[in-house]
Amino acid sequence: MLGRIPAALESARRTYAYIIADLPDPLFSSSRAILKMSDRVYLVCTPEITSLHLARRKAQQLREAGVPNDRLGLLVNRVGAWGSFQPSEVQRVVGAPVVWTLDNDYASLHDATLAGGLLAESSSLSKQFDEFAEHMRATLRKMSVVRA
Repeated sequence: MLGRIPAALESARRTYAYIIADLPDPLFSSSRAILKMSDRVYLVCTPEITSLHLARRKAQQLREAGVPNDRLGLLVNRVGAWGSFQPSEVQRVVGAPVVWTLDNDYASLHDATLAGGLLAESSSLSKQFDEFAEHMRATLRKMSVVRA
């Protein structure tokens, strides 16, 4: 079944303009096939030292799996939390460029959790998610134009 992933992705590319795959942490053979077919690969991390060392290790594994540095980027969550590293430091520690950052908006997440609901649309973090989604759409559109 896993051997059919490349064919499934090729079929999806004929049907959909964009495909986003969320891969598990381990680099299974099926993940490697998806990575080789990907235009961009993003690692999500936080700006704390343990997360950065894990991201550095994963970035190295991705490079060893054939993902070149120009296709690798970091999405850094919870920037601005007390004691966390700045994006430039994150990039230096991990050895991959920071593509996007999301602020630490613990208060809004706490409120949503207590209410048992979703993050308020008016929250700073919700607006950052919207901006990130638009950034991704623009990036994907630009890639489609280049690919065509």
